Amino acid sequence: RDYKVTGVQTCALPIYAAQDAAVEPRLAARDSVKGTIESWQAVILVGLIGFLYRGILWKLAYQWWSDPNFSHGVFVPLFSAFVVWRNRKNLAQIPLRQSWSGLPVVIIALTTLIVGVLGAELFLSRSSLILLIAGLIIYFGGWKLFCALLFPWLFLFLIDRKSTRLNSSHLVIS
Repeated sequence: RDYKVTGVQTCALPIYAAQDAAVEPRLAARDSVKGTIESWQAVILVGLIGFLYRGILWKLAYQWWSDPNFSHGVFVPLFSAFVVWRNRKNLAQIPLRQSWSGLPVVIIALTTLIVGVLGAELFLSRSSLILLIAGLIIYFGGWKLFCALLFPWLFLFLIDRKSTRLNSSHLVIS
């Protein structure tokens, strides 16, 4: 019988069986700790994003609830999540390859957030969250994953479709 330690083929002598039995629980424990650390990192990242966008999301939810012109907005992220869920088997087969090119997208999204908040521009600040999602997908999952998620990601821009129209009251005619 052959024994494996961390995926490497080892000697088939029974003397190594005791050593292998001692190594396996440590490997399982290490993988469990690694998974726990990655889970906490994801929770912290989502918490930071929630903290940054709390005011924007609160105002957006209020607008969805109080303005009939924006009531469709509740269904936009739900529909995008449904599309992702329906394609979960295909998405699981895509190899995750971290891409550093997602980092500039994240920086652009955070800059857009700052400009939108300081300029009191709702569309910019809301769109920055969608750009941030794109940057994080590219950074952690790579371009293949982002291309597979392109439709549900683009659909998220319908959250604020009324703000994308040019409002004549905002024009300054000189």
